[in-house]
Amino acid sequence: MLSLFFFPAVLSLLPAPEAAERDRVLRGMIARFMERLSRWVIRNRLYILATVVLIAAGFALSIRNVTYHLIIRDRRQMRIYDGKVDKSVVLAHTLKTAGRPILLTSLSLVAGLLVLCFSQFLPILYFGILVSLALATTTVGALVILPALLSFGN
Repeated sequence: MLSLFFFPAVLSLLPAPEAAERDRVLRGMIARFMERLSRWVIRNRLYILATVVLIAAGFALSIRNVTYHLIIRDRRQMRIYDGKVDKSVVLAHTLKTAGRPILLTSLSLVAGLLVLCFSQFLPILYFGILVSLALATTTVGALVILPALLSFGN
């Protein structure tokens, strides 16, 4: 049993020229890749920073636009019904009254932002694609996931 633990140590002491060559080639490939990646990041760091900031702003605006209005509408419906009906009925009425305006607003914003995809300036193009994607995903999440979460609330 003890010899099983020493077997890899013994193998590592034996010469293995093909393993050393493979390791040298692999280290060289990794070094070249990291060098190219670092040059690309240095050259495009302004684009990356701007894209991250704008995506965060897009998520913040879309979450505020969609979820805020849905939650406020749900709270108003809860006050109107005042516990007379089941929570699922209130939530269904909330989605009937607020779902369509939220969906139409988000679709119009996505369509307007997708116009930026025709830009020749890459940061503007990325902004249009990514913020419209963020807006679309938060809208779907708000209209699908948020009602499920609200059904568990008071």
